[in-house]
Amino acid sequence: MGKYLQETNRKHIGEFAQALAEAIERPARDILSISDVSDLLCCSVDTVRRIPHDELPVYRVGKSNLYLRDELIAFVRTRRVKTVDVTNLMAGFEDIDDEIQGVLDSPPVDVREPSRRRVK
Repeated sequence: MGKYLQETNRKHIGEFAQALAEAIERPARDILSISDVSDLLCCSVDTVRRIPHDELPVYRVGKSNLYLRDELIAFVRTRRVKTVDVTNLMAGFEDIDDEIQGVLDSPPVDVREPSRRRVK
């Protein structure tokens, strides 16, 4: 690995360690601002604003949008991506491969419609 990459990795690891230490020292708040939510979800404030209110409830206090930590966690849990077992998926394709090979091995079939012209 090049010297530049090593220095860059060290820098990013240092920044991550510092952010983690700050997060551990900071007490967990139950009420979050929109910028807190965007930081936790690793997205922009505009993206948070586009989340439908029936999926992530918003509480309006004055001009501030506030969110509850428990509801944010519940929202994230509903977004779980289900994994697919690739071995079972590939087993289904073996049958399809056999069918395709059978079609390729069969003699060609003329599927054109017969001509409507009269032959004299």
